[in-house]
Amino acid sequence: MPKPFTASSLASKVREVLDKEKRKQHLNTGIEKRRHPRAPISLPVVLKTTHGLIKGKTANISVGGLAIILLSEKPEIGDEFQIILKRLKTVKYQ
Repeated sequence: MPKPFTASSLASKVREVLDKEKRKQHLNTGIEKRRHPRAPISLPVVLKTTHGLIKGKTANISVGGLAIILLSEKPEIGDEFQIILKRLKTVKYQ
């Protein structure tokens, strides 16, 4: 995926991975069981809570949402939080 990624390039990559996963699941079971198939994409994220920042990474992304693996503490029950996808560093190749 080109870095830094844009919303468009991320959406394109998610679609590409989802298509690949759909084909794989179809071959394995013949039936897609999820309403929105998940793409196994790992991106760094930060949860911004009223108590501070919590680091994590995505486990997978779908049209319906995303799964996050928290790398430190968990938010309190009832906490509202904002999910921030961290910007990846740009590396130029020559």
